[in-house]
Amino acid sequence: IDGIEYTYDNPLVSRGNDKRFEWFRCACCPPNVARTINSIGKYIYSISEKGVWIHQYIGNNTNFELGSNEIKIYQKSGFPWKGHVNIKLNLSKSQKFSIFLRIPSWSIETELKINGEQYYGDLSSGKYVEIIRNWLNNDNLDLSFKMKVSFVKSDQRIKNNRGKVAIYNGPLIYCFEQKDNKNLDIFTLTVKEDQNMGVKYQPEMLGGINTVFGKDSKGKTFTAIPYYAWNNRGADKMQIWHLVG
Repeated sequence: IDGIEYTYDNPLVSRGNDKRFEWFRCACCPPNVARTINSIGKYIYSISEKGVWIHQYIGNNTNFELGSNEIKIYQKSGFPWKGHVNIKLNLSKSQKFSIFLRIPSWSIETELKINGEQYYGDLSSGKYVEIIRNWLNNDNLDLSFKMKVSFVKSDQRIKNNRGKVAIYNGPLIYCFEQKDNKNLDIFTLTVKEDQNMGVKYQPEMLGGINTVFGKDSKGKTFTAIPYYAWNNRGADKMQIWHLVG
């Protein structure tokens, strides 16, 4: 992925006639990328009277003031391919405040360790957990979010998608491109519902991605790629929603 070509819209199915372009007459895509990168810190963190909110797990270093305390956060993340996150605090002095950690709705099991000690509080998916304590310099948090390849069902109000599912793993939706499934017709493919789909990291493919593989209803193997990465190897047929059986 070279990062210099864009799609103006985001179709959920393509017959192979879509392609990416470097520029558009209405060129909102390139400047929106620059705007997003410039403001990404506000998507990751926010500050309230009670403390620090961590919304996104993206590798970064940041610093801010909380009261009279200067706080630095060093975050290392395996997202979106691995569910492990490490957060290290650097404080000018110890201070009692809250750290709010977002637990993604897709995490089927979450583990938190603080300075190597297991945290046994509520870590329910789809909510924030508040950790309030007297934080010290070099305190360390280790988060582990368990990913599992699963199906998400389409809203039944969408007539053409009734009874269909899409594949997701962790925070990403996956799609089928025809070039990865040469022995299958991706438009008539029916995914076998009762199966444990696998994941394989492919560092040389599309900048390094997790591919998902499984079986269709006839026992043939399929390969799915993250939806964001489609149409980066030339125009090709693509589909997200599929029947299950």
